[in-house]
Amino acid sequence: MDFKKTNEYQLDKLKTDFQNIQSIIQEINVSKTILFEKINQSKVLYQDLIKKNNTKLFLFCLDSLYFQYKLSLMDYESIEQNLRFIMNRMYCDYYKLYTIIVLEMNENGYISIERRPFPQYKDLDILYEYDLNTIIGIHNEILSVIDKLYAKYRENASGIENYVETKRSIVSISNFLNTLKYENGLLENEIMLYINYMSFFHFSQKKILVRLYSKMVEFNKHIDEYSNINNVISIDDINSVSEEKDQDTVSITESEYNSILKNEMNEFIESPETNVLEMRESQERNVLEMRESQERNVLEMRESQERNVLETRESQERNVLEMREPEEEIQLDLISLTSSGGHEDSCNQCIETVQNDFFQDVFLEEFVQPIELEKNGENQQNE
Repeated sequence: MDFKKTNEYQLDKLKTDFQNIQSIIQEINVSKTILFEKINQSKVLYQDLIKKNNTKLFLFCLDSLYFQYKLSLMDYESIEQNLRFIMNRMYCDYYKLYTIIVLEMNENGYISIERRPFPQYKDLDILYEYDLNTIIGIHNEILSVIDKLYAKYRENASGIENYVETKRSIVSISNFLNTLKYENGLLENEIMLYINYMSFFHFSQKKILVRLYSKMVEFNKHIDEYSNINNVISIDDINSVSEEKDQDTVSITESEYNSILKNEMNEFIESPETNVLEMRESQERNVLEMRESQERNVLEMRESQERNVLETRESQERNVLEMREPEEEIQLDLISLTSSGGHEDSCNQCIETVQNDFFQDVFLEEFVQPIELEKNGENQQNE
């Protein structure tokens, strides 16, 4: 397959693929309308019931219906906000790519493109909803510009072939021909780059839209199941509901997701690579590991703090014991001196052994001075 047929096939594939994206968006909008009508029916039913049953007990019972209505409305608004965000991002991708292509082509001089006046994208307003027709218009304009680049590439390739055939005998234009092939090769690479950009946009947009549509289908089924309960719930229904919960949830999610991928998309749409249950189990394991790691860190910090406190206490006790040992030795020496009558030389010797100023003062005040007073008293009696 030559380059011309390849390019035509790529453009046709992008056009067909974007039609599938439009079909998904239309299905989502239809489902949105149906969902809103069902939710609004719950609101109307609640208002009618409280008008006819306005006693305190009935209002208490009907409060659960109002709760269900508000919960469904919040889910609906979340889906609607997600859709606006997706549509905003789609326009963002196409608008910025279109701007880049126009600037590059005008600067490089491949072709002259007159920029069409599309609405300027606002980066700060990510929930602004751009019209679907505007998105379709800028998408088609990008494909039109790429088609013009294809035409320019074919024109350059044809010119190079003519130079080769008509100037075969002229060796001096070899570098000229090499330069033409090089520049045309750059143009070909740019074309493929833009094609791959568009392919990525399509692929990511489809996966996101399909996931959103599957959420809407599941949401719609939950509303129908809740609305179609014909019997009065009693204690006998508790076990049956709990047994059916996990199985119903799994079957709805996987079956709807796979059926949408098979029926709504062409062969370009690939099935999801990640299983929903495996993702949930992986997330739970990660959460448990993080919690265990945090608990281990907390325990290690506590143990370290306790060790530091014990070491500090032991150090303080050792210091106190070391300070008390000289004092106890001095007390023992004084006791022996006083029991034997004491000698002044021995007292002076004890004072010299005390190195700490504080213990010297204590020793003089409590032991040496009383002994001197007692000695002076005995001398006075003898006189």
